[in-house]
Amino acid sequence: MVSRYSFSCNECGNKFEIRGYWFNQFVLHWVLDYKYMIHKIIVHKRKPRLKYFLKMNLIAVPLFIFQFFDILLEPIRRIL
Repeated sequence: MVSRYSFSCNECGNKFEIRGYWFNQFVLHWVLDYKYMIHKIIVHKRKPRLKYFLKMNLIAVPLFIFQFFDILLEPIRRIL
């Protein structure tokens, strides 16, 4: 089953959309938030709050590690 998430920027109306599988929901939400943050920096020339910027970048490391293990264990989940 493929999930699709989308939202648009309130200021310019630019639409952000991402598709993925149900087992990588956390990564999907993180990617959308990250795209929006980069959009605000580049297009609207806004400086991100330092705390939010660090949180978004530091959370990526464990998120991708856990996602990698989750994908590897997916066949075992289907068998059981």
